[in-house]
Amino acid sequence: MKQSDTGSNRGKLNIPAALHEIGMLLELKGGRYFQARAYKAAARVLAELEPSLATLIDENRLTTIA
Repeated sequence: MKQSDTGSNRGKLNIPAALHEIGMLLELKGGRYFQARAYKAAARVLAELEPSLATLIDENRLTTIA
């Protein structure tokens, strides 16, 4: 596996995990339910994204994500 492939896979997994963690922290802090829910939803969308997030960035198609 090439180094660029490893980096792409790592980025695909880390960004959704980070967004989910932010959502959980906001939820635990209290008072920011809708903001926490938005972060968790974004994490879920990015985790299930096909093609990969790195591919969309490389092809300048990031704005096509629903």
